[in-house]
Amino acid sequence: MVAIALVLWTGVAAAGPPVVVTGDADADEVGVTDAVRDALAPHVELVDDPAAAAAVVSVEVKAGKGKKKWTAKVSVRQAPDGKRLGGYDVKAARGKLAKAAAAKAWKQLKKPIGKAKAPAPPEPEPVAEAPREASPPPPVEEDRVARVDGAGGGATGEGALGVSARAAPGARGDAAWLTVAVTGRPQLRTLRYRDDLADTLRAYDLAAPAARLDVAWRPARAGALRHLAVRASYEQAVGVNGSRTDDGMEFATSASEWTAGVRGELPVGGARLALDAGYGEQRFTVDDDAVGDDLVPDVTYRYVRGALGLTVPVGDKLAVDASAGYRYLVGTGDLGSDAWFPRQTGAGVDAAAGVRYAVAGPVELHAGLDLRRYFFAMNPEPGDPRIAGGAVDQYVAVVGGLAIALR
Repeated sequence: MVAIALVLWTGVAAAGPPVVVTGDADADEVGVTDAVRDALAPHVELVDDPAAAAAVVSVEVKAGKGKKKWTAKVSVRQAPDGKRLGGYDVKAARGKLAKAAAAKAWKQLKKPIGKAKAPAPPEPEPVAEAPREASPPPPVEEDRVARVDGAGGGATGEGALGVSARAAPGARGDAAWLTVAVTGRPQLRTLRYRDDLADTLRAYDLAAPAARLDVAWRPARAGALRHLAVRASYEQAVGVNGSRTDDGMEFATSASEWTAGVRGELPVGGARLALDAGYGEQRFTVDDDAVGDDLVPDVTYRYVRGALGLTVPVGDKLAVDASAGYRYLVGTGDLGSDAWFPRQTGAGVDAAAGVRYAVAGPVELHAGLDLRRYFFAMNPEPGDPRIAGGAVDQYVAVVGGLAIALR
């Protein structure tokens, strides 16, 4: 039987003298204690100070015999008097026990931790007045133990870990192992050329509604890989009436985009910094072949993308998201063909900002703005079929929808 203590802090940071609490962390060979700690870390603040603790989370692991499953008992007790506030039991195979215990940790312990009361600060001891003729005693340096930010998922004291009973605002949106989001994205595309000396290239504008599906999956819920997610998305323009020329001719139009990649996340205080890497393809085509000469080039932007993202919680249910990315183009479709601009060079950038609101259970509402911008230098030479100094192809979307975040 293994008993490991996690100390929970509900007072003001750095209140009261710190005291080290130790425990036999090495005895928990299946890693249940570490898994429970990692599951609580996004929601509480880890400390090593039992003197100021409100509650103690204890983990007991019992090995199964033969074909019996292993058992983990996780409980919360009031720190000053040991009164039991709640807890849960988990049974699973040896290799799955840690993951099973972590999956229930915050859901089962949130209310018990919230019931814990912070201990009253200790009364200062009276200090006797020293005789006048006696020299003052040398100062005594207090033992201090550095507290570890709960977002880091670690501690300085071996076998003793503290967590704050105060949930990190907005952290619930970052702890989901599977998130599926569906959004509507009415958007405006604008294509503009620079230095069109012959005045033969058409500027292009089209407003079109679109729908998008985003999926994010975390393959691990404990350990270092818990900060890694696999992501994919698909977007399709719907209900597009078609592109029109000045004389009223209308042409079928389609637009889509898909992306796939990975995201790594790093807790920074109460916020979360994200790094994205992936590959994608955005298409925009106009069926104008019947007129004998293309009105606008059909583009197929294939790109390798890197991006930075930031999520900042605002209160218990609201979080603000922002991101900025760079798109290294490996293909442009007709835009880079011999019929248009065979020597063009370009790249793309994107940016997004929005808010997420946790409605109830796993349901979240999303709203925001999204920008994708491609810019080109055409590098024309005498004899080229079209002459222009450069171009900008821009897409601006208003985003709104909902997500299901499973924890």
